[in-house]
Amino acid sequence: MKLLTTIAAVLISISAHSQEKLIYQGDGIITQGLDTISLGDFERVCKAIGLTLIQRVDRRPSSLLPRKIQMTYGKAIEKSLAGQSEQETIKYNTKKKVLGLAELAFGYGLILWNLVDFENNPDEADWVRPVLGLAIGSHGLMGINDVSKRSNHKYQSDVYFEVIVSSYNNYTSRRFQR
Repeated sequence: MKLLTTIAAVLISISAHSQEKLIYQGDGIITQGLDTISLGDFERVCKAIGLTLIQRVDRRPSSLLPRKIQMTYGKAIEKSLAGQSEQETIKYNTKKKVLGLAELAFGYGLILWNLVDFENNPDEADWVRPVLGLAIGSHGLMGINDVSKRSNHKYQSDVYFEVIVSSYNNYTSRRFQR
């Protein structure tokens, strides 16, 4: 009789634990059992438990660029949307190109402005414009570097959400074992 009670307790605890486990289905869909959890609700839960939402994820196994990129929750949602259709990919890439080129031009414009001031009057040139120019121009280059194919956007967002869901499951399983 004691053996049956122990087996029943183990089965109940396993089923309770498996219902709590989240599964990332792809395309921004997270499920818990038969329920689908919205990305907004999942983000709020992750923030409430203190889960880190900034992750380094693989760019693409065959990429010549740095292997990992830093991604936030909001950027992962954007990339998930960009990976859903060719039209969304074109919109995302166009936005990144336009903003990146504008930042690049503005940043290097600040550097050139400082060089012109230095040639005309060496006492008036300062270090603020070149540093700001490098920072803004570098951010523009990173934006341009974010332009990618539809499959890459989808891949990056899927990897990000898999990492976050896995982290959430690890956190809840540790809490469950205590």
